[in-house]
Amino acid sequence: MVHASTKRHGSPCSSAGATYRKQNWLGVEENMTVESDIHAALMTAAETALSGFTVLWSRNGGDMPEGEFAAVTHLPNDNERVALRGRFGLRRQGFLQINLVMPLGGYEVVAKEKAGLILESFPLDTRLTANTTVVTIYSHSLPQGLEVEGRWQQPILIEYKANA
Repeated sequence: MVHASTKRHGSPCSSAGATYRKQNWLGVEENMTVESDIHAALMTAAETALSGFTVLWSRNGGDMPEGEFAAVTHLPNDNERVALRGRFGLRRQGFLQINLVMPLGGYEVVAKEKAGLILESFPLDTRLTANTTVVTIYSHSLPQGLEVEGRWQQPILIEYKANA
């Protein structure tokens, strides 16, 4: 199994956003940002939604599993000011993309049904939290699946927004 704890998958700290110090999973103090809190909240929700699946976490390496698995990627968009003159911080938004990857030979509707079950773990307006950052699930969709490298991939797109 290519699955590991989400505590190891925090985003690298960047210079953007509010920074504070917190102990990581090894007990070492490190700088944390709003962006890393958003990433942690999304990865924790994904780990819960994908229990029972082999998971390939982005930027974590590992061999591509043979059978059915899910690939998880966090795709943050550019941040934007919430109000004029920047008095109210940034609106952070982006997508959590989960690709359900299956061997060829099955019906497309089966892949859509499994993806729909995963998507049910992310109801609209759900609030995910990490430290003091609140991430809201804004919308989601199941785009058309496609064949890639001899496997069927069914994408699951989950749009989020967070103000900080």
